[in-house]
Amino acid sequence: YKIFKARFQLGMFDKPESVPYSKIPYSVVCSEKHHKTALEAARKSIVLLKNENQLLPLSKHIKKLAVIGPNVKDYDVMFGNYNGYPRKRSNLLQALKQKLPDTQILYAAGTYLCDGLPPLDYIPSEYLLDEQGETGGLTGRYFANDSCYGKPEFIRTDSTVNFTWYSGSPVNMEVTDTFSVKWTGKIKAPATGMYQIAIKGRNNYTFQLGDSLIEFKNGWDYNRRIDFYMEKGKSYAVQIEFSVNSPRGQIHLMWHIPDAKMTKKAVSIAEKADAVILFLGLSTLLEEEQMELQTEGFDRGDRTLLRLPSTQINLIKAIYETGKPIVLVLTGGSALAVNWSKKHIPAILDVWYPGEAGAEAITDVLFGDYNPAGRLPLTFYQSVNDLPPFDDYSMENRTYRYFKGKPLYEFGYGLSYTYFKYSNLNIIKQKDTLSINVLIENTGNYDGDEVVQLYVKKPDVFEKQAIKELKGFTRIHLKKGESKTVTIKISINDLKSWDTKSGKFVLVPGQYTLMIGASSEDIRLKKAISL
Repeated sequence: YKIFKARFQLGMFDKPESVPYSKIPYSVVCSEKHHKTALEAARKSIVLLKNENQLLPLSKHIKKLAVIGPNVKDYDVMFGNYNGYPRKRSNLLQALKQKLPDTQILYAAGTYLCDGLPPLDYIPSEYLLDEQGETGGLTGRYFANDSCYGKPEFIRTDSTVNFTWYSGSPVNMEVTDTFSVKWTGKIKAPATGMYQIAIKGRNNYTFQLGDSLIEFKNGWDYNRRIDFYMEKGKSYAVQIEFSVNSPRGQIHLMWHIPDAKMTKKAVSIAEKADAVILFLGLSTLLEEEQMELQTEGFDRGDRTLLRLPSTQINLIKAIYETGKPIVLVLTGGSALAVNWSKKHIPAILDVWYPGEAGAEAITDVLFGDYNPAGRLPLTFYQSVNDLPPFDDYSMENRTYRYFKGKPLYEFGYGLSYTYFKYSNLNIIKQKDTLSINVLIENTGNYDGDEVVQLYVKKPDVFEKQAIKELKGFTRIHLKKGESKTVTIKISINDLKSWDTKSGKFVLVPGQYTLMIGASSEDIRLKKAISL
């Protein structure tokens, strides 16, 4: 209901000309003010899962830092689905170089995202030849129509195919969003083997490399890939026809060069570094509403396993053997069973899909410019075997409310670089509300946020009674040594339960246990009251 109410309020079911929001220009939507909001949101969402011996935050004076993983140079891993595209974006490698200008940063992809999905790079100019056979890019013909016909407005050599036109067109930015481009030339192979070539674009494109053809029309095609065998030093004819008839046209040409020594190279740079950042996890190439991918752990958008793909687990174990300090940074939109990493890796962050300012936010947390305080909004289980079958729609043994096993990381969990003490729990009962007061003190060495959570255990009356239920929370900022009384107010109506016999919500008479803590498992104080 709330989602559809917001959609109606935004005018998503009305004609664009009658919706005031449709008249807001891109320059306002993607303003510096809004970028700062995106940065704040990304920082606040990051969850510190583990920080053994206070490895984090890392020192900005580190001399050599290895950053390893198939997502390190990926921009899109910062986004989930149904996302817009900002003017300012960066991948983790770029953000680290900006954060640490005096540090030698060593990079290696290390492994595939999963079997069949190697990391991709934009094809650089030294491997692209124009129509005259000159190295330096592809020949691009730009047309003021959406069909690549007639005389082009101009012809130029594009050093790489990596374009996002946020509004307007390269032909006439003031007049129209309708244009097309035809790129021709050749791709030269730097090594012999099976390459993976990827093309993604919006709105329409055809891509031909040798006898291989990819065609897509009318919409946003995230990523189409082909396997293509090439021999070192040889050149292969390529042609792209791309057309746009709406704002935000995009076209990108990428590849993966065959490399049988990816993990060995990653181990080599880890051995040379003072510390290692492993940037792993999921992306929309693995988890999405509907897709064609079928591989270990993933079935056309559904997950069949909670753990990371084997390619990534094997990389973690190989880097661990170097003995270097490791920070594991995880992306993804769902729970991850990182059991081995929890036991062996000293520091773990879950950054989700942090958005346009995500890379900057991650580096802020890694190097102490921001103290993390995000909390898990769902339970991280140890295995799918802990859960009932997916087609069992009862809530039995699901979520923190009914799960009777031991989670890997519980609902509401999240660490900080500092520590907080809870004391002086006091409950004031008024006519229709309860006021829960608790004193929170920052006893650590960093300023930081704490997310104070209120859970309630109701009387055991109904057959399917929750173990506990989150009824309120608040986020507060405390300087080191500072203390503050926090008040969480709830309506007594929020303590009602559904009675299947009467078909109503009822307030069951009896004893209610109110629990205050830092997570659903980390309960610091509790008190029972009768209602």
